Amino acid sequence: MPGAGDLTELVDIERETRVSNGQGGYTTSWEKFSDEWTEIVGLSGDEALLAGVQRSVQQWRVIMRRRDDVKPKNRLIWGDTTLDIKSVMPLPREPRDFILLVCESGALV
Repeated sequence: MPGAGDLTELVDIERETRVSNGQGGYTTSWEKFSDEWTEIVGLSGDEALLAGVQRSVQQWRVIMRRRDDVKPKNRLIWGDTTLDIKSVMPLPREPRDFILLVCESGALV
């Protein structure tokens, strides 16, 4: 089980917001709503074809203190890397003080 000393990486937690563009549509942007100390471990890296565009994909395991407001529709900013949250789950041990996030990052190649 992670301890406070293992949470060494500070990330910003962002949520998507939509602002009216005045023409019946909207503009999507991201806003920071919190930051959190985490443990981040790289799991794998690969190249994938997404919508006909090749990109380099990395998967990450992120552990942070338990929060009920972190969802897969949010994202993390870690330095200059954006981590898209794919799943959020409690760690499978008691006490359930931490959550596990599986995240993905990637760039066009």
